[in-house]
Amino acid sequence: METPILIPLFLKIVILMGVSVWLTLAVINNIMDPATNISMIGQMMRMDPIENAPHLGAKLRRRAVTSPHAHKRSFYIATIIQIIAAVLMWRGAVMLIIAAWGPENAQALAHATAAVNLGLGVLVVLWLWFLCGGLWFGYWLRMPQVQQTHMTMLFTTLLMVLMVNVG
Repeated sequence: METPILIPLFLKIVILMGVSVWLTLAVINNIMDPATNISMIGQMMRMDPIENAPHLGAKLRRRAVTSPHAHKRSFYIATIIQIIAAVLMWRGAVMLIIAAWGPENAQALAHATAAVNLGLGVLVVLWLWFLCGGLWFGYWLRMPQVQQTHMTMLFTTLLMVLMVNVG
């Protein structure tokens, strides 16, 4: 009989709390300095990085969105999704802490795991939206570090899903 892989509850809590803090900081940064991210989103949606490279993405450029209102809307949607994810991750992490020391561990841990999975699901939506949106605007041509960050965050989130749901 194989021994199941067990991830200590303490490790799950530490990682989930860390992600919750990270998401909260991302939200705070967006609230404190929206102009920076709106500007960066605008550059991507206008396709500025490939504009000065005539041999790159010539047929993609018709997808460019120059409306500052669209850039702001995209930023606000991303921020709202981040807020939702942060709240859900905090909720799940706190539920996990309470469940770890509560009297009905199995049921409380199952509810906490479901709550964390909801938060992680929202994060997966966020990263996929960033990846698909970036691909639509050709960010892989001249902003590969941004695409790599989004891909890394997607894989990290999927690893957290495994961590939370294994053992």
